[in-house]
Amino acid sequence: MPELLQDAATPQALAEAVLVWLDAKDAAPEKITALQEKFIALHTQLQRDTPRLAAHAIQQVLQG
Repeated sequence: MPELLQDAATPQALAEAVLVWLDAKDAAPEKITALQEKFIALHTQLQRDTPRLAAHAIQQVLQG
């Protein structure tokens, strides 16, 4: 998926980018699989023990 920032994120550009991926479902399923794998890896990388991190941050504030 291309990165469309600010002025580049026009309705036409967004529609074209989406159509490429919708067409890839049938024409190039490996592109879809590769993107799914990339998103799964990113999700795994971003997972954090949020309750522990929040407790630690609160503890730091309370301790001054």
